Amino acid sequence: MKILEKLKENKKLAIILILAVLTIVLIVASELIPKEKEEIIEEVNDIEYSYAENLETKLSTMISNINGAGNTKVLVTLKSSSESVYAYDSNVNDDKQEYKYILLKNGSTQDGLLLKMTAPEIRGVAVVCEGASSATVRKDITDMITSVLDISSNRVSVIKMK
Repeated sequence: MKILEKLKENKKLAIILILAVLTIVLIVASELIPKEKEEIIEEVNDIEYSYAENLETKLSTMISNINGAGNTKVLVTLKSSSESVYAYDSNVNDDKQEYKYILLKNGSTQDGLLLKMTAPEIRGVAVVCEGASSATVRKDITDMITSVLDISSNRVSVIKMK
């Protein structure tokens, strides 16, 4: 009872108390709200990391099978992320164009109808291998990588392993 009486007498104290309670409620509520955007960004980063890691493994296996290459390590860097193109419906009414994505129900969730997904663009490839002191081996590795990944040779670096 004394607290209520003091709050009625002192309006500043009442406002401070209300603000403190609201702040606590907002902090608790923000922790309970799902972080969809962060999860999507994490998922995209995981996909891109897996893509680069998969390329590195496959290239390393291929390069180590080149005559004279020997033990091999590969690093693939990406220039851009993957890109997804979703289906949409468009309506033109009185100089106004509206776009609406086509959604598919998947249990309790809805997802857009995916038309196309392009792989991330490759920035470059670094290869470290035992046989890189040979110009022929370096050329064979560079030729193989440029043809498989459809990138220019200036994006490929082949160095001798220590």
